[in-house]
Amino acid sequence: MTHDHLANETVWSAEGALFYIPEISKRCSGDTRLAGRNLGFVSGYAFAPFVFFDGEGSDTTPGKSTLQFGVKSEVQVFGGLFDAQHFSFNPYYQTDFNFEAEIYGISASWKPVKLDYGLNGFRKSGRVFQPSWTFVAEADYRSVHTAGKSGLVAGTEYGWFGAIIGASVDIIPKAANPLFAKAEYHAFHDVTNGVSATRVVGELGMFLNADKRSALTLKYENGKNYSDLTDAEKTTLTFKLAF
Repeated sequence: MTHDHLANETVWSAEGALFYIPEISKRCSGDTRLAGRNLGFVSGYAFAPFVFFDGEGSDTTPGKSTLQFGVKSEVQVFGGLFDAQHFSFNPYYQTDFNFEAEIYGISASWKPVKLDYGLNGFRKSGRVFQPSWTFVAEADYRSVHTAGKSGLVAGTEYGWFGAIIGASVDIIPKAANPLFAKAEYHAFHDVTNGVSATRVVGELGMFLNADKRSALTLKYENGKNYSDLTDAEKTTLTFKLAF
C-alpha cells in the first residue's frame, strides 16, 4: 500500500493463495534413475482445494480484482522421453473482491523435466553457477456470466493457449547466501477472440537461509497479463517465506 501526498491518493495491491492438501494425495515415490524407462509411470499425485486472490486499486478508483475458488489436480509421470512430466488440471469459480463477478473456468498445464539439460530443474552439483531453462505450456478457458470488477467482458468466452519460456541461474557461493536470477517470456493467444497477450518478467533474489525457504526478491514485469488483460509495467521488492 502506498500513498501519494501530492495527488492525495492511496494505492493498494494484494496477491496470494491458500491450498489444502488432503490425505488422498501421494508424494513422489519414484527414483530418477528409473526415468530411462520407455514407458512412463505415475510417481505422485495431489488434489488440493485452493483460494487464489489478486487485485489492485485505490481509494478513488475501484480497480480490478480476481478471487478464485477451485481444486488443483496435479499428476507427476516418471520415464518416457523426459525424466519427469508434471500435468495440472484446475477447475475453478471466479469472482472479485466485491463478489460481483460470476466466472467459470478450467486451466491446465504441462511441465516437462530433463535434468541433464537443465530443463525445469537440474541435478545437484557443487558448481557455483547452476543454470536451468524454463518451459511450461498452459491453457485456460473461462466463461464470463457477470464481469463485476474482473476487468473481463460479460457474456464472453476466453480460450487462452500459450507458453512460458525462460532461463535462470542459481549462484551458490561457499561463504555467502545463495543468489538467483531469472528471465521469462510469457506468450498467449486467445483462440476464441483472436487476441494476444505477451509479457516479460525478470527477477533477482537472495535466499536468506540454506534450505531456500525465505528470500528477498526484486521483480520487474512489463506487458499484458492474459488472466485479466491488465497491461502494466511495474517493479516490486518482495520478502518470500515458505513453510
